[in-house]
Amino acid sequence: MTRKGNRPGADDVRRSGDPSILAVSGQGMRKRVAVKGEIETDFEDGQWKNKVKGSSRAASVHDTKAEAAAKGRDMARERKVEYSSRNMDGPIGECNTYRHDPRDISG
Repeated sequence: MTRKGNRPGADDVRRSGDPSILAVSGQGMRKRVAVKGEIETDFEDGQWKNKVKGSSRAASVHDTKAEAAAKGRDMARERKVEYSSRNMDGPIGECNTYRHDPRDISG
């Protein structure tokens, strides 16, 4: 890790085994906090379920991952939130953001 003065910079990022943890030297470990309303597709009880983060109930239930993912992406687009899909064994397989990007980039 490279240190430039006493201020943390781009070269001071530490990585951990947990992909949801982001940290910058001097600021300690910070866990990425899910925004309420984000959509997540999980395999649970033999079915693919779309859940709104912050809610314990499934918003929709599907027999196949493809059906659940399509519905979950549509829900995320409508709400302008992040969508994530987990593989059957648990790790995140896909993550897309449908939030409004205020930057005005030409080209």
